[in-house]
Amino acid sequence: MKPMTVLYGSNSGTCEALAQSLARVVSGKGFRAQVEPLDLAVEKVPKGQPVILTSSSYEGQPPDNAAHFFQWLQHLEGESQLEGVKYATYGCGNRKLEGHLGT
Repeated sequence: MKPMTVLYGSNSGTCEALAQSLARVVSGKGFRAQVEPLDLAVEKVPKGQPVILTSSSYEGQPPDNAAHFFQWLQHLEGESQLEGVKYATYGCGNRKLEGHLGT
């Protein structure tokens, strides 16, 4: 099986559950997915394999288990630490638009 990493940021557990569910689905497609909080990937985002990042935000702030990762990204100098990383992102949030678009 080919390696894959699914990284998540979650306070309520929704994105963690999504990451675990995704790992189960991709196992049937020939991948062995490792699931971890985003903070565990600081300075060591896997290279040479697909990486999926999923997270929500809370009042514009990252979840508790993604705060260090977010700070690390903001302070990267250049892109050399992320060179060669093949990734996809999946953002989670409230889809209710009431009050946000003048409705």
